[in-house]
Amino acid sequence: MKHLALLLLLALAGTPALAAPAPDPGRPTRVTAGGFTFDLGGEYRIDAARVGALPILQAEPGAADAIPVQRFLEHRLLFAPGARWESTGVVRKVGVVSEIVLTDGVVMGSFDGREPLRWAGRPRLGVDSPRLENVDVRQLYASLVLPPVALRVGRQLSEWGGGMLANGGATRFDDLRFGFPRTGDVVDRAELFFWPLLLAQTSRPKALLLTFAGDRVVRDALADRARDDDAWQLLSTVAWHDEAWEAGVFYLYRRQSNALDDRTTAHVVDAFGRYEAEVGEVRLRAAAEVALLAGATEATRTPTHPGAADVLGLGATLEGSAEWRMLQGALEAGYASGDSDPTDDRFAAFSFHPDHRVGLVLFPELLGAASAVQATNAANPTFAASPARGFDQLPTDGAVTDAVYLFPRVSVRPLAFLDVMGGFLAAWGACPVTDPFWSNVSGRALGPFGGPAARFLGWEVDGALRLTMHQGPVQVTGVLEGGYLQPGEAFADARGDTPGPVSLMQARLHVSW
Repeated sequence: MKHLALLLLLALAGTPALAAPAPDPGRPTRVTAGGFTFDLGGEYRIDAARVGALPILQAEPGAADAIPVQRFLEHRLLFAPGARWESTGVVRKVGVVSEIVLTDGVVMGSFDGREPLRWAGRPRLGVDSPRLENVDVRQLYASLVLPPVALRVGRQLSEWGGGMLANGGATRFDDLRFGFPRTGDVVDRAELFFWPLLLAQTSRPKALLLTFAGDRVVRDALADRARDDDAWQLLSTVAWHDEAWEAGVFYLYRRQSNALDDRTTAHVVDAFGRYEAEVGEVRLRAAAEVALLAGATEATRTPTHPGAADVLGLGATLEGSAEWRMLQGALEAGYASGDSDPTDDRFAAFSFHPDHRVGLVLFPELLGAASAVQATNAANPTFAASPARGFDQLPTDGAVTDAVYLFPRVSVRPLAFLDVMGGFLAAWGACPVTDPFWSNVSGRALGPFGGPAARFLGWEVDGALRLTMHQGPVQVTGVLEGGYLQPGEAFADARGDTPGPVSLMQARLHVSW
């Protein structure tokens, strides 16, 4: 249970985007009349995926040792209407923004053998039938701009920096990322923006921005109001941006309780910076993000440790990229602190946001399945009359957790509408990777498949073809991508054998207007 408590602190849905609120989805469909502008945007996404067999280790005697090959067809339909009024007077802008998901889920698929994953955030156990109660209002807020201040009140997406911790889940095709966002942080927020320094009225003015906000979390990486989690946040940020630099720091304080009245408090400091420059025909970019969080949680209280547990974790990413004509390359390195002892009352494991996508197979599929099975094993009545407190928070839902990784990528654009992408991921545990359930049962540090705890998670090769077409206000993007993973010794079984390769293939069509 060692990394569980820190996961409870990593929702971070209340952080604003660097130097601006979280980005809204593209809205090219607009109607203008007088000083009013009406946005009629939206998007539709459909994704077909084949996931290779996923090895697992269940506590139930005679249970299957793998999730069989699965095939899914998923889709999402989103509308984002909005309106704003602009003038050159004292009040510069008044607006309303919304984002409503009408349907989001599995249309068809093969579901046999997925019951061990029932505690995952998206278990995909059957078809998700469209229902009125499933309509999701992701954004609905009003804004007022009265320079040098602005105010936003209402339901909003939340994002900061590179999205390592707070991520709005917005669809983007302008970076070297595989896969697509599935969640996004949603908060009910009142936020004040203040520009004490604005040096140039250009497309990217030099500006110093301060923000102050209070949130009640709707849902994020682990808090969900629908399951009786109650999370509140206060935050403040300071950020600078100009033509080359974006940099900022935020501080956040969070209090959270669950249905059992277990309380969690967190203090978070996150610093982010991004730099862009052109050297001849080459465009260079560099970005870094570092987050430190400390707090305490009662979510994993046990008879042995009945009090609140101390939490301290560190996460960081560093990325550099270069673009020249039709070529683009990037190298990303990441670190999420780990915890080698899942039995004491100190927690040091750290998780990124699930929508900070790193590869297609290792973190989203294999580790996502292994962590979901941890919860299933913990809930097995053969080993305990009732599961350990907070066991349902063990699934990582694809987030980078307790890991160090290197992730170089390259992209070639042979045609104006075609991108060919490739990537190689190598990852290790920040400390020897332990499975809380098997380690507690055996009394020694064991990995997710029962072998001795080890660090090497494996290597993965990813590739993608991306085709983008425009017709008037409509953009159509088609993606074909796949990943091949060779698991490392961290997944060895009791005999020392590691699983065979795991693969994924998926095709996606995305239409926005």
